[in-house]
Amino acid sequence: MNGPPAFYSHPPDELTQSDFTLLTSGCRQYRKISDMVKLARYWIAVPCIISFLLQARPQSPLAKNLDVIRRNVVFIYTRDAQGIEQPDGTGFLLAIPEKGNPAVSYLVLVTARHMADPAWLNCVPSSELTVHFNKKEFDPSKDDSGVVELSLKGQQWIYPDDESIDIAFTFIDGKKFDSLNSENGGLPISQLPSANEAKTVEIGAWIASAGLLPGVPGAKRNYPVFKFGNVSSIPQEKIPVPGCAGTNRLMTEWLIAVSLVGGNSGSPIVRMPTLGDAGRPFLLGVQSISVAGTDVAGMAPIRYLVEKLRGLQIPNLDLSIAGDAEDVKPTATSAQPQIKVTTVSSPNWKP
Repeated sequence: MNGPPAFYSHPPDELTQSDFTLLTSGCRQYRKISDMVKLARYWIAVPCIISFLLQARPQSPLAKNLDVIRRNVVFIYTRDAQGIEQPDGTGFLLAIPEKGNPAVSYLVLVTARHMADPAWLNCVPSSELTVHFNKKEFDPSKDDSGVVELSLKGQQWIYPDDESIDIAFTFIDGKKFDSLNSENGGLPISQLPSANEAKTVEIGAWIASAGLLPGVPGAKRNYPVFKFGNVSSIPQEKIPVPGCAGTNRLMTEWLIAVSLVGGNSGSPIVRMPTLGDAGRPFLLGVQSISVAGTDVAGMAPIRYLVEKLRGLQIPNLDLSIAGDAEDVKPTATSAQPQIKVTTVSSPNWKP
């Protein structure tokens, strides 16, 4: 498959003198003539310069980052026994290079565990899950559909060893994926945080996410909706989350101040540096739960996925992350619960 896209973290591009010389060379240069004529021609030249700026100015780093997120996001549908599909949640793709051959990557689909394994929350499993990818070539004026789908029936889902983590992932067959001719691609595993980077994330850190918005998934194409917010709290204990049939499950969650809804389950949560921040953007977690009537949601820390991938000990996977060590485990500062939950009643969490 093609090389996966990467985040960009360099400063915004700025016009230089050479750029200004370039853009003015695209407009006609005039000899010294009367002021009135020069003024008229100046106003004629202004649209030329503006047009050049709009076309020539590179995409901003933020816009590039958001485009990378968008192309990693896919929509997950449920299909009943009659073959009727309904949009249900979100997933995203990771690309893990092969050791010694970085041009070849293994593709991993990540989502929330309660999406792939409803029984984990004592809920009735859906008949079948399908994942919708955006087509690489799509003309909305001519094409009836801009998506291609892949059935997840029979896929082997893998979960972190800690049963409180709302993360699931599965390896996608590369040949099947290539045959779909999709514009979607995998985020490089190197864009996940090292253990030290995960520890440096503090309350107030800016985050971005993109996922399915229930009711408006797009009739012809996936249109991930972006949401922005901040890390709100990093509890040192598990949070009770209601499941089905009156049951609760204790989950390891970071709380984030962002208005996420049910269809966002499984969305990537990305740490985005603010102006003047020397740190890089990286994938911080997986959207897990939301609190009805508030702008607070829960995120499962992505470091547990790294731990599980390394625990699989697949010999040809290159799981290296700059500044990381293969044997690093999530720590209390990266939200590993250490305290038992008391009998305090839980808020109205919704998976």
